[in-house]
Parts: sequence; structure tokens; C-alpha cells
Amino acid sequence: MAELEYEGFNEYNLPLLQKGNIIVEWVYLNEGYSGEFDPSDLDDDQLLRFDISKREGGFINPIDDASYCTHIRLQTPVHILQKALRVIMSYVWSRAESGESIKKLCEWLSWINEKELI
Repeated sequence: MAELEYEGFNEYNLPLLQKGNIIVEWVYLNEGYSGEFDPSDLDDDQLLRFDISKREGGFINPIDDASYCTHIRLQTPVHILQKALRVIMSYVWSRAESGESIKKLCEWLSWINEKELI
């Protein structure tokens, strides 16, 4: 039986994707290419971070080492953000669902960018 999927928006009005008990969502924490976003630096961008959580016993708990800043800009169109979530979910879902570590996968996925998704 295929796991149910749900697409929606989180409290930041950014896309999220849930498959089974695993939730992948975008968050914006004022991050840029060199740490905190610097609006005076024309080469800096507002970058999104993905967070991965697991629904357990009625609670949503963040998965250890599964929150990474990416090269995806805050201004990215929603359909590309949704596509990126699907890519991330396709790599992490089975391991995250079974409780295996997804740290190395998430580190690798942090390099995801818009050009790869168009």
C-alpha cells in the first residue's frame, strides 16, 4: 500500500510535504550565503532551509541532524519549492521512516539549487 501524501503550507506560508509520518518543510531563518543574510551585499540572497520531522504518538518531533540551509532562494516560485520537497522526500523517506540516520543524505541535499529543478 502506498503511503498517503499531503502537500500544504506551514506557519511561514512556505510549502511542506508529508508522506507517512515524515514531514519535509521549508523555513526561512534570515540565512544567506555567508551566515546571516546581508541586504547590503548585492551578491547575497535570502536562502531557505529544509527541516525534516517525524510524527510520533500525536507529536511532531524534529529528526536529529535533518535541518540544513540550501541554495534555494526565498523568492523561488512555489511550484519549484514543491518540486524540491519531493526530491528531498524521495531520498530521505524510507530511512527516516525506519529511524535510520539521514544526516549524510541531508548534508548532500543541502546543495540543491533552483537550476537543478527547472
